[in-house]
Amino acid sequence: MPIAIADGVLNRIDRIVVRFDTVGRLISTVVKNGTMASVAVAPVLQRDADLFELGIADIYIGQGAVLISQTNITDLRMNTSLCGWVNSLIQADTSAIFNQYQAWFNTQQNIYNGDFATWTTAKKLAYDSWYATTTNGYTTAMSASESSFQSQFNTWFNAIQSQLSGDIAGNLQTQITAIPKIYKGTTAPTTPKSIDFWFKQV
Repeated sequence: MPIAIADGVLNRIDRIVVRFDTVGRLISTVVKNGTMASVAVAPVLQRDADLFELGIADIYIGQGAVLISQTNITDLRMNTSLCGWVNSLIQADTSAIFNQYQAWFNTQQNIYNGDFATWTTAKKLAYDSWYATTTNGYTTAMSASESSFQSQFNTWFNAIQSQLSGDIAGNLQTQITAIPKIYKGTTAPTTPKSIDFWFKQV
């Protein structure tokens, strides 16, 4: 049983009915399309000399909807003013049961919506707290690293600057002289330093 495409702006409630056509002598199941509106209302059943309709279910089609979920369908079979059950010559009034079920469903839906909103708010607060803590920690770590790098650079730069100040050539010669030397031969070097290396050839 096809359902008409949803409107892009307005809502609609279609009603599934079992129709008894006295003129065409036909009983059929049809979809009565509701009128599109911001606050949708289900179409009225026709009950006259030509047609008699029983409402089976209402289907809520929201604006831009591409599918119909179970929550969009309202069962009308227990509503005696729209359908009702036929179980014997003496019919039971199921309106009270239907109204009780509908009230319970609405209550549970409100509880679910409230719980979901509370859960969403809690998760958002937790995420915001985590993001703020992480961001602050990252900023603090970056600042500490930057300060450490700056301090190390200043120390190195000051050392180089002191080494190159005054007698630059003499300081450079001193630095070069301080570089460890490697000796190789059968005879030990005459002027080795403690930092030099001698590889004796046999």
